Amino acid sequence: MGDQTGHRGQIIGALIGGAALLGAALITNWQQIFPRDAGRDGGRELPHAGNISVRRDDVPDVRGDWSGHGYVYVFTQDGSKFSYRQYKGLDYVGSGSGTLTGNILTYDFEAGIYTGTCRAELIADRLSGACRGQNPQTGAISEFPVSATR
Repeated sequence: MGDQTGHRGQIIGALIGGAALLGAALITNWQQIFPRDAGRDGGRELPHAGNISVRRDDVPDVRGDWSGHGYVYVFTQDGSKFSYRQYKGLDYVGSGSGTLTGNILTYDFEAGIYTGTCRAELIADRLSGACRGQNPQTGAISEFPVSATR
C-alpha cells in the first residue's frame, strides 16, 4: 500500500507541475492569445512603412511643399482628400486631386494638355509611384514614374 501512495504522490506532483507550466505559458503569452480590444481597432497603430505611423482613425499629413523632377508641388488637404498645384520655377504647370487611403495616394492630374491618373506610396517624407497620362491631340498614352520629397 505504501508503494501505491508513492506513485499517487508522483502523479499528483506531475499534474501540479504541468498545470504550473501551462499557467506560466498562458501568462507569458496572454497578449498574443487574448489581444486587447479584439475585434476593434481601438485606435491602435497599424503596421507602417518608414517612419510614418498610420492609425485607422488618422490620415497622414501631406500638406505643404514637395519637390521632384525639377517641379514644386504645393499640397492642400482636407481629411483623406487632397489637391496640389504644380510649378516649374514660378510658372504654374499643372494640378491634381485625389484621396489618401493609409499611405497610398490615388489621384487625377492635368499638366499642360495631358490628363491622367496616378498612384503613389508615402514612405517617410517621400512619395513614389507611377502615372498614366494621355495627350488628347494625338491620343498617345504615356506611363512615367513620379517621385517627390518634402
